[in-house]
Amino acid sequence: LLPIIWQAHVKREVPRRTPQEKAPGTPGTAETPGSNESDVPEEFLAFQDLICSELFRENVPRNTSILQGAEWIAEIMTTPHQGHFFDNIRMTKPCFYALVDALTLRGLLPYGQTSRVSSIEEVALFMQTVGMHKRQRDNIERFQHSLETINCRFHQVLSALCAMAPELITRPSFTETHARITDNPDFYPFFKIHTNTLIGITTFL
Repeated sequence: LLPIIWQAHVKREVPRRTPQEKAPGTPGTAETPGSNESDVPEEFLAFQDLICSELFRENVPRNTSILQGAEWIAEIMTTPHQGHFFDNIRMTKPCFYALVDALTLRGLLPYGQTSRVSSIEEVALFMQTVGMHKRQRDNIERFQHSLETINCRFHQVLSALCAMAPELITRPSFTETHARITDNPDFYPFFKIHTNTLIGITTFL
């Protein structure tokens, strides 16, 4: 970038010579003021210092909180107040542990600690996003990870849940009437032919 700017500066400063004028350095001619490319202007030097300071500035760590994501999860898990965990994860502790076990035992999430993020922290990060309406940049401060790590772990849990969806979402049975209809005299036999309703479409026997 700097050589391009310098060439543009030289082209702007050096006046064009007419065919009658001789090139600099030939006998009988004098150097044109500003035509010497070795004379670097002060504006260019200031711009060069600015660019170099931005390119070679010292890297300052961003995530420097004492309470890292793993420590925060361990803290809310060990708290005796059940509502504290539910308010942050939006599910109870047994339900959370069951979800983590279901994903890890099926091989959808790596078991235990992988690099710097464990499977428990991944699921907690996902629940913070979908349950608490947190943005990924909010989770950077909460879990003390980079935006790339937050985004990668969120989509990893999302893909794992989508892979487990066929086990959780099944088509209803259309061959028999539901017990809530047969056991209720207000519904049976009036709704006998309506075995189930799926996406607003009534299926008849």
